[in-house]
Amino acid sequence: FVWDVVSFEGLHLLPKKGVLVRVLFQQGKDSPSRVRYWTTGQGAHILMVGACVALGVSDSKSSPFSYVFGTVADRFIEQDWTSDHLKVALRMESYDDLAAIIHEKKRAADGGGAGIQLVSAKNNFFATPHAVMKALQEHHPASLPFQDVLLSSCPAGLPPAYVGTDTCWDLTCLLNSDTPAPELTVQKLKRVSSSYGAMLSTLHDHLAHLCLDSSQSQALATALTQEVALIQGPPGSGKTYVGVQIMKVLINNLGH
Repeated sequence: FVWDVVSFEGLHLLPKKGVLVRVLFQQGKDSPSRVRYWTTGQGAHILMVGACVALGVSDSKSSPFSYVFGTVADRFIEQDWTSDHLKVALRMESYDDLAAIIHEKKRAADGGGAGIQLVSAKNNFFATPHAVMKALQEHHPASLPFQDVLLSSCPAGLPPAYVGTDTCWDLTCLLNSDTPAPELTVQKLKRVSSSYGAMLSTLHDHLAHLCLDSSQSQALATALTQEVALIQGPPGSGKTYVGVQIMKVLINNLGH
């Protein structure tokens, strides 16, 4: 959600909340539908206390917006949601961001600047994304790690840089130590192809002798054959356990 008609009401110092920036924004809904919008519509789920928002400022109409981040500390919308202008109080994430807002407030009072934007996600982000977004701001797109995977709409699915076309993995460390495995299984696991399909097929063929189940084997094969892998699952499904097994395999193959 983006509001373009935004102004600063002022700064307020509160004992327990610190310095807050009060922001006024113009809502476009007509009066009869405003209450419904903020009580049962989309407005009921945005700009919640604790949610992360961004303020965009620009030097001129031809300049791009630069963004600083804050957290909604107080929400005054319910006090007068039929008004043309609604108000929230923001706690800025750093003194530099607060200084940028103070500078923009002064410039607006002098008739400068190109306006302010208030940006909120459709689904509230609470506090934790701030550090990530600040770090992303400091990265040039060309230097962003794993940019081909994270930014591409059709990621190539490249293997890790340490894996070559002739790389073979020794996966014998995944054998279940409780029961001895047949010699054929041991030999098969000593040289496993770095191809995802071939590795997964080998693991599934000898699953009865491994310390992994079917889905865990799939996750491990993905992690060993892809540059970036996402392993997800509900509590107790073995995400941490699979991570430990991946590290065991990597350590077991350091000399290869």
